[in-house]
Amino acid sequence: MLVYAGIDEAGYGPMFGPLTVACATLILSNHEPAIGAPKLWSILRGAVARQLTSSKGRIVVCDSKKLKRSNGDPDDRDRHPLTHLERGVMTFLAANRRAALPAHDRALLEIVSSGAWMTLERTPWYAGADVPLPVGNDASRLRIDANVLGNALKRNGVTVDSLCCHPLTEAQFNEAVGRVRTKAAASFHLVGRHLAAIFDQHGEHHPRVVVDRQGGRMRYREQLQMLFPESMIRILDEEESLSRYELASDGRRMTVTFVEKAEEAHLPVALASMLAKYVRELLMIRFNRYFAALRPELKPTAGYVEDGRRFLADIEDLIAEHRLPREHLVRCC
Repeated sequence: MLVYAGIDEAGYGPMFGPLTVACATLILSNHEPAIGAPKLWSILRGAVARQLTSSKGRIVVCDSKKLKRSNGDPDDRDRHPLTHLERGVMTFLAANRRAALPAHDRALLEIVSSGAWMTLERTPWYAGADVPLPVGNDASRLRIDANVLGNALKRNGVTVDSLCCHPLTEAQFNEAVGRVRTKAAASFHLVGRHLAAIFDQHGEHHPRVVVDRQGGRMRYREQLQMLFPESMIRILDEEESLSRYELASDGRRMTVTFVEKAEEAHLPVALASMLAKYVRELLMIRFNRYFAALRPELKPTAGYVEDGRRFLADIEDLIAEHRLPREHLVRCC
């Protein structure tokens, strides 16, 4: 049996909106850990594809940046920009739970991010009415897709053990950066939460975890030791393209690999990338809806710096008028 997990983030650089770090953990009952990372796109090729252009109706799992449509795509005006992201996330979630699809964004968040909603509902621009789901797909079609995927997973001895996403609001992000001094460290803290959960739940099975490399950093032993102070951490590789470590404690082990463009070679990382992006985009729907209610003619923003500056200029008077705490709204870096 192999426990195979991937971790990735979305929203590392914007001025507005949350930072989201997600993890997808799969269990392969027919795969020996010593063999190395399995080619899950090949194993699940009857239901899953890695490129839109060759998907032939299959569920596409790849880097989220390749799946989110532009809001102004002139060739697909009748399709929602989250169509492909949503299809992948919702079908894997439903195939895992063998349950009904979440009816709205809050239900989704309660599944993938236990406890996060308590913070989000105290933030004015994330509170309010729930966003009905799905936003860019037909629910009946998603249920069919989930059934096809579930059968492919079962046939090949693959289980989706968990899909989890930790969001940091702007206020939480600013507080974390103030505490740990850099946004890379703030992001790594969320990575650490996922690693700790995997080690606690699956350490006896020696899980393999792949993390999309954070900010170009090459050495992670010190950071891992801080996260796992009672563990022995052995450096397996520290090269330009990847860094790999083995953690050991009380008979449990875990191998963690940090690698550039991990989502291109590891399906769990690609799935985590999609979940992180989907959760962030749903929260940005809430964000833009809040400010549109204050000023209907306001153009929405994705939160990234160039357009974020335009958006900030457009809402400066609203911040003052409604006494919105700037340090809770605008990210510090």
